Amino acid sequence: MPVTPSDLKGLRRRLDETDDKLQDLLIDRAQIVSLVAASKKDGNRPAYQPAREAEIIRRLVGRHRGALPVATLVRMWHRTAGAPRVVARLPFGARGNARTDSDALAIGCGRQEESGLDRTFFGAECSAISPPRISELLATAGLVCTFVACSDHGKAVYLIEVEGFVPISDGRLDAFRSELGAALGRLLPLGGYAVPLSSSALALKG
Repeated sequence: MPVTPSDLKGLRRRLDETDDKLQDLLIDRAQIVSLVAASKKDGNRPAYQPAREAEIIRRLVGRHRGALPVATLVRMWHRTAGAPRVVARLPFGARGNARTDSDALAIGCGRQEESGLDRTFFGAECSAISPPRISELLATAGLVCTFVACSDHGKAVYLIEVEGFVPISDGRLDAFRSELGAALGRLLPLGGYAVPLSSSALALKG
């Protein structure tokens, strides 16, 4: 049955009302999450609890209905529960009895905090651009790129590391987005780490 202009106007009004309700609910949810986080901190409990997240997602899947795919629902709640991010680079100091010189990135659901000497990771989806060009565009925006890698599966996906503590709200990232223009799909924060002690710092004697 075709939708008349009158029907369309009514449907758009309902969408606007639903959007308002969703925003109000998200605001309420954010406030509750803040209270829960404060309670966990006071009780010395971990911020991320995988069993609790699994319980929530199972409950939501069990009550789900309608055209929204279940996989999309699960992805949405994984993001609101706190997607894992880079939280540290290891080892920070001496390697002790380690038999390898390799470093490792620690992944968790904690929040990156500024330490004074940091690196920050971002993921970018955009049309294929060479990594050197990505570095140039970041430099134009005022950011120093310390690492960039690309994986191309139809649409290029970049892992970008920049110098310093750079929150997603940083104005330099807005400039980077402007430089990429329509080529950029998404730019996502992936965490970061405090820069480990250098060999020269470890060699210092008191």
